Amino acid sequence: MSNQPRKHHFVPQFYLSGFTDDGTVEGSLSVLDTDRLKVWKGKPKDVAHQRDFHEIDGGPNGDPMIVEKLLGEFEGKWSSVLRDVIERQHVPDDDRFGDLMMFVAFMAVRVPRIRNIITSFLDEVRRKEEFARNWLQQQGQQVEPAPENEADEFDQTWHVQQMVQMAVTLAPILSLRTWNLWIVKSGAPDLFCSDSPVALTWATAVTGPYPPGFGLRNTVVSVPLHKRLAMVGMFDVDVGRRLLEVSEVAQLNSATGMQAGQIYSPTPDFAWLMKNGSVGSRGDLLDALKATGS
Repeated sequence: MSNQPRKHHFVPQFYLSGFTDDGTVEGSLSVLDTDRLKVWKGKPKDVAHQRDFHEIDGGPNGDPMIVEKLLGEFEGKWSSVLRDVIERQHVPDDDRFGDLMMFVAFMAVRVPRIRNIITSFLDEVRRKEEFARNWLQQQGQQVEPAPENEADEFDQTWHVQQMVQMAVTLAPILSLRTWNLWIVKSGAPDLFCSDSPVALTWATAVTGPYPPGFGLRNTVVSVPLHKRLAMVGMFDVDVGRRLLEVSEVAQLNSATGMQAGQIYSPTPDFAWLMKNGSVGSRGDLLDALKATGS
């Protein structure tokens, strides 16, 4: 393993570079950890990664880092497509559109938040099954014990396989949306990205605790592509090409940071939409997070 890649970025460095202070991979990012309520500066190589995050059990002769290496190859193609979109400020209408959709799909599912959601769901299922077994036993029913290797069925390899399958399934669904670019107006603050940069929200409010889904209408998918450019898509509706004012940057940033564990910004401060509809700052967000945790 000495020559193997161990630092696995779940948010690619080429993507993060578009949000640094100087727009390069060696530039600085201002990082806000929304859980620990800490801020610091770091370069793309130093953030948004976990050790062996994409490692799999490849068997006796397999390469445990094959997925990480393949992702690196894909990222070479994705970085070229993304650079072209940013420079031309145009969503491609040729074969590169499929590459762009695959990039967005992987950005949506390869992050730790998705793995944690799946793990929490599986843990909850196990707890309920165990509760049901105990209850039935108390009623005098014969119950088969849980398989000894049940936990091994959902190991790291399984999670990485699910990530790939979800991305491959999601990409064609994303391609059915009508996409357009939203460009930050001169003088308006920058967009930021996060460790969960693909945002999915309802276009109009829905009654009840129903989460939006990538395949559902009346939903908006937004992803910042660069600190001055975002891509937004809906089903059957063209959101239009738009120049973003300060309040619209704040709204888009709030969507990007809604599920974030960490926020990566070009500058120490940023625009954020407060609950009362006003434009707040990083300090306002920190105060709100502290109040929520207290």
